[in-house]
Amino acid sequence: MKNSFRIPLVAIFTFGVFMAGCKSNSTGPGPTGSTTTVTRPGVGSTFVFHYQEFDTLGHSIASKEEWDTDVVIASGISFEGKTNVVKFRFGNSITPNTGVAYLNYEANGDISSYIDAEGKAGYRSGWETIPLGSKTTTSFVSYDSSYVVANGSLYHGVQTDIYNYTGEQTVPEAGTTLDALAFSFEPVQQDGYKDYSSSAWWAPSIGWAIKETDSFTLPDANGAKSEEWDLVSYSLK
Repeated sequence: MKNSFRIPLVAIFTFGVFMAGCKSNSTGPGPTGSTTTVTRPGVGSTFVFHYQEFDTLGHSIASKEEWDTDVVIASGISFEGKTNVVKFRFGNSITPNTGVAYLNYEANGDISSYIDAEGKAGYRSGWETIPLGSKTTTSFVSYDSSYVVANGSLYHGVQTDIYNYTGEQTVPEAGTTLDALAFSFEPVQQDGYKDYSSSAWWAPSIGWAIKETDSFTLPDANGAKSEEWDLVSYSLK
């Protein structure tokens, strides 16, 4: 279904402005509640994810299984008003070079993800904040427009993307266990409806999201009721 924030998501911890192309370390809020070293990935860092969709009984849909890859192509750059930005290319085993996305590693430990509306009517571009350092709830109005519906009446639609910090966990991924900061994501419409909700985990030690699960309000066209990304391997530069 690929509606999630991960690529744009999700799916995402470092401080200060450093030389582009180098892996940067600093200190900030960590999973133990004390300060810890956190990482902004350098150019060439690679993260490989196993993607699955599950039906209403929790069975994996084999035809939808794939492997997704994020590759950092710029690090520590300036973009759209931010100055500690990682630019990465994402894709999957079917379409290796799907597009690019941007994350900014904020001074307080938060991660900002740039949403590009690409000029689509009613949609807003801008930075959404994942509150991993501030450990709060943040929101961003990603859609706000009026349009005529089937019965001829004017309808005002609004979607607010909401991120909520949910705690510290140790997560088994990529053949090891990683200390992670957990958060949720929900794209909520003005009447309270949402197509799906997400839970995700971010590992400060590698500077990237390591897992995401999405639960759909209704099964999609493939009969899927949920989907999941799991980090299977990574290489830091």
